[in-house]
Amino acid sequence: MSSASLSANGHGKTWEGIFLAIRASAAQKTHRFCGFSTRRFEDLQNWTRSVLPLAYQLERLAPTLANDGPNPEYPWPHANPQYAPVSFHFDFWMELTGTGRGHRLLKFVKDAVDKFPSFN
Repeated sequence: MSSASLSANGHGKTWEGIFLAIRASAAQKTHRFCGFSTRRFEDLQNWTRSVLPLAYQLERLAPTLANDGPNPEYPWPHANPQYAPVSFHFDFWMELTGTGRGHRLLKFVKDAVDKFPSFN
């Protein structure tokens, strides 16, 4: 279907207009989902930039990314375990649970899990 046929069918819309409307709708849904005003995309961008280092550190705790080092699942180093997650003090945990930025990231993750079924 061409742009001309879309316009000719009485709806007065072009593919570009439909795409832009869908894109704007998805952006607004994402903003609301993340708890931000739909008018200030910069707020979402700034928040994302502020929590990315925390998200990266959290991701690096995965055993496959921890490079045989501290991780919350298995003792390490694998060849001769000397440390276990249960008795290890993860510095990152204090940053995640003891700062406003950490609290906001945890709240976002909780909200994302809770709201996921409705985000479609």
